[in-house]
Order: sequence, then C-alpha cells, then structure tokens
Amino acid sequence: MKSNSIIGFIAGIAAGSILGMLVAPDKGTKTRRKLKDKASDLADDLNRKIKKIEKNDQKLIKEGKSTISHINKKLVEL
Repeated sequence: MKSNSIIGFIAGIAAGSILGMLVAPDKGTKTRRKLKDKASDLADDLNRKIKKIEKNDQKLIKEGKSTISHINKKLVEL
C-alpha cells in the first residue's frame, strides 16, 4: 500500500512537470530535451525507491521466517 502511494506521488510530480514544460515558452527542441532529462531523472528516482522497497520487503520476509522458525521450535517443545 505504501509503495502505491509513493508511485502515485511520483507520477503526479511527473505529470505536473511535463504539463508545465509543455506550456512553457521554450523552443520545441529545448522542451523535448527538458522532458527527456526530467523523465530520466524521475525513472532513476523511481528505481531507487523500488530497490529500497524491495530491500525492506526482503528484510521483513527474513524476519518473518525467523519468527516462524522460532514459533515452530516452541511448538515442538510442547
């Protein structure tokens, strides 16, 4: 759920940036270059955030497995 919020937020920023550049009074080539650069920056930022989420998910999975293992040991002792 949190990752969807982050992605939605980034998409909103991207849409606003693109719209702002499209109505800007620059030449077409300059505007397209700005769009390309901004899209590249946003893609890099999104990739970093996705990797961070994946890392956190892997940590949670590892902790979950450890907890399950601990519970299994306690159950065997009963």
